Amino acid sequence: MAMMTSNVLGVPRTIILCDDVAGSFLLSMPRPGSGVANPDGELVIVPVSQYSFETKKTNKTIYISPLDSTVNPIEFPLVNGGKAFWLDSRTLAHVVNENIFAVTLDYNATAFAAGSSSFVRVPRAPYLMGSFPIGSGPTNFKFTGSKKVHASPNQKDDLQHILDEKWENRGNSALVYDELFVRHWDEYATDKKTRLFSVELNWKDDSLGGTWTLGTDYFKVLEHTEHYTPVEPFGGTDDFDVSQEHIVYTAKDPSVSGATHTRQNVYIVPLKGGLVPRELTTGHQGATHSPVFSPDGRWVAWAEMAEDGYESDRAVLVLYDLKTNKRWYLTQEWDQSVQSIEFANDGDGSNPTVFVTASEHAYAKVFSFTIPDFVTSEAVSKPKQPKFPTPKAITHSGSVHGVQALHNGKLVFSRSSYSGPHNVYLASGVSKADGNVSFTRVERITQFGVKELKGKPLDHGEQFWFKGAEKGRD
Repeated sequence: MAMMTSNVLGVPRTIILCDDVAGSFLLSMPRPGSGVANPDGELVIVPVSQYSFETKKTNKTIYISPLDSTVNPIEFPLVNGGKAFWLDSRTLAHVVNENIFAVTLDYNATAFAAGSSSFVRVPRAPYLMGSFPIGSGPTNFKFTGSKKVHASPNQKDDLQHILDEKWENRGNSALVYDELFVRHWDEYATDKKTRLFSVELNWKDDSLGGTWTLGTDYFKVLEHTEHYTPVEPFGGTDDFDVSQEHIVYTAKDPSVSGATHTRQNVYIVPLKGGLVPRELTTGHQGATHSPVFSPDGRWVAWAEMAEDGYESDRAVLVLYDLKTNKRWYLTQEWDQSVQSIEFANDGDGSNPTVFVTASEHAYAKVFSFTIPDFVTSEAVSKPKQPKFPTPKAITHSGSVHGVQALHNGKLVFSRSSYSGPHNVYLASGVSKADGNVSFTRVERITQFGVKELKGKPLDHGEQFWFKGAEKGRD
């Protein structure tokens, strides 16, 4: 690897040149995704993709690791690709194309305590739970987490495979538009848009220890609306959430042109649809993202920009009480922009704790705060000048993603840095004081990239500050 500097129009620039060896090394590094813990908080799965120059293919693998140790994880190759996620604490779902399989796991705590690498095994061959409609291309799954649950697969509209075939065989490449957006980033807008559907997953006890099956009735929860979510081209599972009874989602406001407006409204609708979605936003805001339910289903929170059409606005955390239909702007006075939101899962419904991620000083950190009494209790009157707690940082380095609160008060998240890929961390030893949460211990669980980077020290970078317009570094 060589480095050179140049001076273009009087501006010094640094250009990094990679040779073939360095380029091959970087491209063949494992690329872990965010870890996801099982409902019991014992195990975590991490999807990893890694390109091989020998086979000229990208291999996808799921790693399973216990959360109470740093032992080497168990590797499950996904030969045919696909997505994997938890159905319950001992079952993984694996979606390949339109087929969904169940993978039963046996977690041997005794073997784990003894340091055995066989702490997780598959006692039963993966079995087919069912198949989604041909050509639906389901993705972006979320579950309510009970034995009879609803999946919310993001699919294309009905008969999409027929429309796709008709589109491919149309005989020309002309595109005709009668409205703006014509092109978004690097893709032309077409009539193909994404919607949410829900379908039941049923559990039945049997001689094999229980079997999951996919239902056959698909509920068009956004039928008779012009709501499309996840919002393309970047939206995913962070554009909607599910509770035991409802789906909350964000979608472009259909009453305004998407070419000149950034406004996204937040709506709530029953799991099986059947009712007109109810808007939770004011309808005068800008973009919204990351709507989530509290564990008890009473609260909905999302990140919201105030000004429509302003893509770089600061996102504040909005809290909506489904019991009283009150809306609270909790981080209005905070100088950071909320990126993602997670409610604590500690059973404290009277004063919920909220975790948010936000960028501060070039790091994507986790912050926390507790919702005050005058918001959560009708018996406590609202102060004339309400003061909301300032979120307190829990992490102080790297870039954090995939924050997940466990029922035992612990916190799981993935963190990357300049010098290494995503790895899973566990925060434990929780305590509350002055409206904030802190943890006494943050432990790294996985070791992705350690072997590949051994003997190749990468610079961690350093901070530098200069006096700004107000004569201060802040």
